[in-house]
Amino acid sequence: MDTEPQSDHPNPDKSLARKLFIELSIYFVLLVICFLLMKISLEDLLQKLFDENLGLYGLIGLGMILFQSVIVEIFSSFLANKITLDRME
Repeated sequence: MDTEPQSDHPNPDKSLARKLFIELSIYFVLLVICFLLMKISLEDLLQKLFDENLGLYGLIGLGMILFQSVIVEIFSSFLANKITLDRME
């Protein structure tokens, strides 16, 4: 005889793991898209900076990393909320 109580609620650990997987997948896709857009649009400028002024090239690279992480985080959070991740709780 089965003595384990049956629950109508899904396992919270599985729900959390599913949310994390979805958010990371969205984040990864947006990160790749942002990287490719920046590379295509700024490739010549960055090559010229690298050749002429390595210090400025480094600062601009750090700024691009910061910009990219903030923008991708904003978009991934927005998309994760639109995909109704909150309803899975």
